[in-house]
Amino acid sequence: SIELDYWRILDFLYVFPHKAKSIRVPQSMVSEKRKLGALYNKYNDVPFPREFLARFSAIHTSITAILSSKGVVSEDELQRGRLQWQATDSPDGLLELVEARAKAEATVIDFLRNLRHLVPATGPDGIKARSGWLEHRYDA
Repeated sequence: SIELDYWRILDFLYVFPHKAKSIRVPQSMVSEKRKLGALYNKYNDVPFPREFLARFSAIHTSITAILSSKGVVSEDELQRGRLQWQATDSPDGLLELVEARAKAEATVIDFLRNLRHLVPATGPDGIKARSGWLEHRYDA
C-alpha cells in the first residue's frame, strides 16, 4: 500500500514527468531525473505544482472513492489514508492496460518505482519535503 499523498505526487509526476527536475532525489537517481527533465513540452506544463495539487485534491479524493467502490483498491486501507491495489477484483482488461502503459512509459515508470522504494513519504527526507508540493512540516 501507499500513502495517499505519495500517490498524489507520483500521479502528478506521471502526467508531468519533467517536473521531477525540481525534486531532491538520492544521488543514485540524478541521471534518471535528468532524463525526465528532457521530456519537457511547453504545451504540457504546469507552472505551480503546489497549487495544482491543492486544486486537484478533491479530484484525487473522488478518484480513490470510485476505485474503492469498484473494488480496485481496498476500502479499509483508503479509510486509513492509504491506497492498496486489489488486483484480484480489478475489472477485466485493466491489468493488461496498466502493463501496456508501463512498457510504453518505461523511463517514467522506472523513475517513479525507484523513487517510491528509495524515498519515504514523510520526514525531512520524505517525498513531500523533497518536492515541497504538499504540506510536510506537521507530519509525524
